[in-house]
Amino acid sequence: MSSRKALGIVGVLICLACSGTASTQTDATPPAASKARTPVLPRVVEPADFRRQFIEVAKAVRPAVVSITAVSTVEVGGQGSPFEWFFRGLPGQGRNGRKQKRQGMGSGVIVDPSGIILTNNHVVGGADELKVVLYDDRELDAEIVGTDPKTDIAVIKIKDDQDKSGLVAATLGDSTELEVGEWVMAIGSPFGLKQTVSAGIVSAIGRGNVGIADYEDFIQTDAAINPGNSGGPLVGLDGRVIGITTAIASRSGGNQGVGFAIPVNMAKAVMDQLVDHGSVVRGYLGVYIADLSKELAETFGFGGKDGVLIQDVAPGGPGAQGGLKAGDIVVSRDGKEVDDVVSFRNGIAQTPPGTKVALRVFRDGKQRDLVVQLGALPGDEDKVVQRGAPPSEKGYWGLGLSELTPELRQRFEIEQKTGVVIAQVKPDSPAARAGLRPGDLLAAVRGSAVKSLKQASQLLSQASKKKPLRLRIVREGRGMFVILK
Repeated sequence: MSSRKALGIVGVLICLACSGTASTQTDATPPAASKARTPVLPRVVEPADFRRQFIEVAKAVRPAVVSITAVSTVEVGGQGSPFEWFFRGLPGQGRNGRKQKRQGMGSGVIVDPSGIILTNNHVVGGADELKVVLYDDRELDAEIVGTDPKTDIAVIKIKDDQDKSGLVAATLGDSTELEVGEWVMAIGSPFGLKQTVSAGIVSAIGRGNVGIADYEDFIQTDAAINPGNSGGPLVGLDGRVIGITTAIASRSGGNQGVGFAIPVNMAKAVMDQLVDHGSVVRGYLGVYIADLSKELAETFGFGGKDGVLIQDVAPGGPGAQGGLKAGDIVVSRDGKEVDDVVSFRNGIAQTPPGTKVALRVFRDGKQRDLVVQLGALPGDEDKVVQRGAPPSEKGYWGLGLSELTPELRQRFEIEQKTGVVIAQVKPDSPAARAGLRPGDLLAAVRGSAVKSLKQASQLLSQASKKKPLRLRIVREGRGMFVILK
């Protein structure tokens, strides 16, 4: 059945229902009473215009949507070795040396005519080879700019030696303006069927605790999203991208009307850091928090409905230094009410380290005002490079380093008192090819013990690029030598 015929049938069904209702009321009530009981809502968009709007949005956005093929090498089969901790990650070594190529598919959206593409981390993370297929069927090579597993956002770029003529970039919108019930369109390559368009509404906003990523604030939609849609845009009827489609809730593996997209404001904030720095640095408060139930609030003598409970405070962290204590109830941040854990945690994470935030807390029956200066979130998955990291972060060797702080020592269970922490490993760099990981301790460079961040930076920058460079690192309490070349 054609879409035009289908619309006609729906229209008839609606008219018949209205006709039956009207005739019943006409027989039973006077016309004046009927008008009072059945208000007529004004028509906002004429059907012909509404239909055309979907067509125009699809025409405008589809040229910016790409299909992505990611090829990665994985180790398969075999039994582990007692010395596997030593060889794991080193070039050419694995459980039994067997490696297998795996290919995955997804979608992405061009956000800059230079070839910058926004997509999901789970589409491209760990890929050895990336190819994108454009709207006009050109197949081009691409490379990873940066990935952020904690939000499942990644940025890739079409390589400079490829033909980038005629690239069309999508326009990013403002996801804070979204409302439940709005029409949206998902564009991508479900099951490899590129340039597929589906439509639905915004079913919910602010979905957290879904279990997809560490930082969640999802847009829920019933627009059809299937495997292969990941990384494609969710678009409003103004033609602006308002989300990046990421996952579905499904018992069958296919679309069942519950899909999730990362709000574009969150995606853009992560993208900007990845493009500018190659990594994401998040604000860190150093507290463990929980939503405040009615019963829990009563035990603290708190009569409010909203707020976040501080369960515990990390010793020596920013929160502890700012005066936060276990049992505090945070009711506002920078003058804005705190509703729940998801919004509070995301807000702190998106605030740059070093920023001072004003917190109002309820403690012992009274409200108190505290000012806390945020630190940088430690963590290997984020590839955090703290402020003050040396130029080697984007240097030849591909290492980003951080001072060995008490926080990082505790985080990575490092017993050594000297050395610097490897906080970032640039993809496809000498460091990456040697199997170095975030969280490794750099103890020595060419036999010289590392005592500070500045010294490590000098040793690495002065090393000859024509000769192999020997490093001494400590991983999980075990020392090993690694060669960079």
